[in-house]
Amino acid sequence: MKRSKITKVFFKFPALQFLYQFEWIKKVYKLLFVAKLPNPQYYIELVNQCNAECIFCPYPILRDQGKPQTSISDEFFDQTLALINSEKRSYVSLTPTTGEVFMNPRWDYYLQRILDLDFVEDVHFYSNAALLNAKNREKFFEMRHLDKMSIAFSTGGADRETYQLMFGKDLFSHVERNINDFLRHLSQNEMTIPVSIDIKMPKDRRLAVAIGQSVYNQCEYPYAFVKIRNTFDTFGGLIQNQNIEEMAGVTPSQRKKPCHYLNDIRFAANGEVWLCGCVISELPDHEELKVGHLGQDKDLTQIRAKQRTVQDNWRNKGDVPYTCRKCTWYVAN
Repeated sequence: MKRSKITKVFFKFPALQFLYQFEWIKKVYKLLFVAKLPNPQYYIELVNQCNAECIFCPYPILRDQGKPQTSISDEFFDQTLALINSEKRSYVSLTPTTGEVFMNPRWDYYLQRILDLDFVEDVHFYSNAALLNAKNREKFFEMRHLDKMSIAFSTGGADRETYQLMFGKDLFSHVERNINDFLRHLSQNEMTIPVSIDIKMPKDRRLAVAIGQSVYNQCEYPYAFVKIRNTFDTFGGLIQNQNIEEMAGVTPSQRKKPCHYLNDIRFAANGEVWLCGCVISELPDHEELKVGHLGQDKDLTQIRAKQRTVQDNWRNKGDVPYTCRKCTWYVAN
């Protein structure tokens, strides 16, 4: 099933917005949709710097431990395009592992080059929308091939206090206005870009989907899907915050097969090449999923060989990479 078709399923059944807050529906989603995707995807990280301090994200920890903050260079981007042209995949995500797309001042140049690729059918990225101002919205809506796009906005609660608790910055007014202005433009111009609004909540508070829609989708754009997230991956105990509830884990007996997400390849902003685009794939002092570097690998031969080694060791020897052992996003391949 194509990813774009999966996205459209959610908009055909509004009740799924309510059900998505329950863990069992997320498991069904993984089994019926994620595990059945016919082709893996590429992640291209345009920037690894962020403008928020989310309490559920390892970004502040990685930054404070010295991870260099950078935007992708033209050289690395060109090399990435050369590699993905040699092994074409129809889906490309520009979601940074830890970062915000709009922090790259040339985000629109890179996004347009991806959209112009004839073999790419679906392009997606996450954003916290704090920088989705009038100037950036204008850049976006001037682009070609926007019919390939889907976007997810990550936000916190439906009020200033909750947002600041979850995202560590006083950005709620900007985020709320930017998302509504973005959806209003889509609605007024009869565009059908799928938009998900991923609302993070602290463990002692609950939010109704209808409230989320009333705050962030005031124009009632029909292709906006609200998800309420109440539990979070703590990255093997790396994240310790009393305000978030840990997501239920996956037992070792359930991890007998390599994870589906190891089929994905991520090109990081600093030139490194990793398996999996999940935020947990890159943790301090653990590089088991790093399989190459754009400065050294001129084709996918060695990258794919290392990828097979990681998958075969898991499948045949039970050697699960450290970063995967406590990941709650596991999907059997």
